[in-house]
Amino acid sequence: MKKIVVIGPVPPYKGGLSHFNSSLVNELVKNNEVKVISWKRQYPKIIYPIDPIEKKDEHLIKENKDFLLDFYNPFSWFKAAKIINNMNPDIVIFTWLSPIVSPIYTTISHLIKTKSKIVCIAHNVLQHEGTFLDNILRKAFFKNVEYFIVHSNKDFEDSLKINKDKKTILSFHPVYDMFKSNSKFTSRYNKKILFFGYIREYKGLIYLIKAMPMIIKKIDIKLLIVGEFWENNGFINKFLTKFLTGKSRNNRKFYFDEIKRLGLEKNIEVIDSYVPNDSVGEYFARSDVLVLPYTSATQSGPIQISYNFNTPVICTDVGGLPELVENNKTGFVVHSKDPKALADAVIRLYKNDKKKEFSDNIKKLKNKYSWKHYCDIIESL
Repeated sequence: MKKIVVIGPVPPYKGGLSHFNSSLVNELVKNNEVKVISWKRQYPKIIYPIDPIEKKDEHLIKENKDFLLDFYNPFSWFKAAKIINNMNPDIVIFTWLSPIVSPIYTTISHLIKTKSKIVCIAHNVLQHEGTFLDNILRKAFFKNVEYFIVHSNKDFEDSLKINKDKKTILSFHPVYDMFKSNSKFTSRYNKKILFFGYIREYKGLIYLIKAMPMIIKKIDIKLLIVGEFWENNGFINKFLTKFLTGKSRNNRKFYFDEIKRLGLEKNIEVIDSYVPNDSVGEYFARSDVLVLPYTSATQSGPIQISYNFNTPVICTDVGGLPELVENNKTGFVVHSKDPKALADAVIRLYKNDKKKEFSDNIKKLKNKYSWKHYCDIIESL
């Protein structure tokens, strides 16, 4: 039995990283003594505009956890390092998504005086919408890390370039098996496709909306858009949208204007809110296929939610998405920024009756994406 510390958000904090850490810890505790160090107060609203807490989240971990870290209070960072040193763990895991955490992670990792293996699970080695500060912040923390675990070949290659003298391990993202489908949602409704997750420009939702007129000419279908609009709030997000794209717009209004312009109000339903864990299954059970029209990516948590429900996926050929979606086996892979390619894939799914075939293939393949396999790699360090 090893002593392991996991640092990062866990429920009731929202988002894929919190879900990931929760599942990770619940698997690690089966064979190890695990201590979780999470947030007391997370990022400023100008950086993270969405309310970070989901009070109804039922996927709470019951293990030894400390909601300690305070973005504004460096003394909490020092206290975290002291807790780690007193515990003297074999492994300290930092879960990394954005350079915004670098000052906290750099301070803690620098103050660890034990012989613990310092591991970084890097969900994004490089940012989708980065700034010139990212490299500085990233290097400050990464130099203190011994092992990197990444979830796609793109991140693996990026990590090898940045961390030439460190060990990088590739292990694909496990399936999110925490989500369940309520009995009243177990039967699938006819002809519904799903876009799921935070709505940000790099996720390419606009191309799926533009594909809808071509789809509904062939099939009477409905698109469910489920997720909060990220760039719509917060000064920093609005500034970065303007700085990186040259565009200044109300993110939410931009999509609704396009839906109205194309006359798609009856064929698109938008659920503009965060979906608590106990409701996630509703949308996947109501849908025939998950569509991810991303313009850039490293990995995608929604794919592993979709596989949990044996739901096929249509994705674009960016980042690590084609590594998880086997073309014409568990879904379709198409070119990015191509509404016609997206439309053709959706039409093909229905016209060729591929849904059951793809679902059966997912059932056979998803066992290789287990949390046990993932944690075995960590424990082997």
